[in-house]
Amino acid sequence: MYLYTNITRGTYHPVYCEDFQYHQWIGDRFLMAAVMDGCSSGDDSHFASALFGKLLRKIATKLDFEIFKQADLQSCKALARRIIYLLMEELRQFKSEYLIHRDELLATLILHIHDKELKESFIIALGDGVIVIDSEVTDIDQNNRPDYPAYHLNKAFEEWYDSQVNTFFVKNPSDISIATDGVTSFLKSTKRNIGSQDFPLYELLIKPPTTKNTNLLRNTIEWLELKHDLRPYDDIGIIRVVF
Repeated sequence: MYLYTNITRGTYHPVYCEDFQYHQWIGDRFLMAAVMDGCSSGDDSHFASALFGKLLRKIATKLDFEIFKQADLQSCKALARRIIYLLMEELRQFKSEYLIHRDELLATLILHIHDKELKESFIIALGDGVIVIDSEVTDIDQNNRPDYPAYHLNKAFEEWYDSQVNTFFVKNPSDISIATDGVTSFLKSTKRNIGSQDFPLYELLIKPPTTKNTNLLRNTIEWLELKHDLRPYDDIGIIRVVF
């Protein structure tokens, strides 16, 4: 298994990158990977996406000590559900304790849980983004109005979670990428016209890797700019797992 990650600031965001990515093993069996995208019209959007990542680290670290004691968490689907539940609880507590406004917590989340033992993956997208499973691309586009998890902090978790439609369960995957929607925002930097959208996405998320170098995605983005004059307009967060 090879893991490739990347965070790149887009030209539209000259000060802060509003995307974040985080991955961690939970025990020896489960890989957790997540990409987050802060809302540009929210308050301190870079803070929201980074907070999601830090809270996921806390949750994964806690579960690392508990998972083998809980028989109901021995699947990628069940573990993803538990992680999202704990994240929402952490966000509620944080919002209350620090008097945070809802608009300061607006970030999307795509979560990928892989079960190394059963060779199964479960992905859930809360908001927009791009998911590529064995070269099949799913572009979740909510017309720049993502349904952010923070909108639902005061709702019953079970009802909200069970209503999610952007979920994917895969047996024996060979290549899975999760990315923020910035991966579709490459532009010709000189003429400012839209370049080939499929070409950068293919190079980053579909083309079979030719190296184990963990900087592959970063090198590819630099190559797209130097050789093809293509630069991302929006921030990019990617985690690609090749099995």
